[in-house]
Amino acid sequence: ALDERLKDRVLGYLERVVEEYHLPTLFVSHDQADVRRLSDHVVVVEGGRAVASGPTQDTLDQAVIRGREAYGGPINLLRVDGLTQVNGHWEGHVSGQHFRLPNNLPVTGTSHHIRFSSSEVVLCKDPVPGLSVRNQLQGRVREVVELPGRAFVGVDVGQFCWIEVTREVIKELNLEVGAEATCLIKSSAVHSAQ
Repeated sequence: ALDERLKDRVLGYLERVVEEYHLPTLFVSHDQADVRRLSDHVVVVEGGRAVASGPTQDTLDQAVIRGREAYGGPINLLRVDGLTQVNGHWEGHVSGQHFRLPNNLPVTGTSHHIRFSSSEVVLCKDPVPGLSVRNQLQGRVREVVELPGRAFVGVDVGQFCWIEVTREVIKELNLEVGAEATCLIKSSAVHSAQ
């Protein structure tokens, strides 16, 4: 129940305390990005009962993607490093690849965690020149999940990124594990996860 700025400060503080003192910490949250950022192990609770437990990325991904509609879909969390201000906006790198942040994002320091929905990413086989989409992260498909009515492709861009697609797109683009893919992410789809 904190406003965004105070929440950012508190999460940054928690992150530093856990890192510096190696304290076991119980963190309770409904926010996927916060859980992904601060936890290395997760317990998924529904209706007062633990329904899944394990390493954060795998366990949370499975809970969110496979049949737990309450979550909508996976939220991507990426760390942007080497931030500098260029012509009124912030630019940095996601695992060595250029990334542009929205003009209004409150950035402090040279690294920043960002979040965006899996439905806000466009997937293509190769980089596409001449687009208004500024962020094109290249990677390899690491997972394909086809479900009734929806499908997700997990792409390793140096960090893990989920993209919601249709089953037809998986076939048309021949998206299989190991295939090259490019994630197109509009700057306006990116939000702070600090």
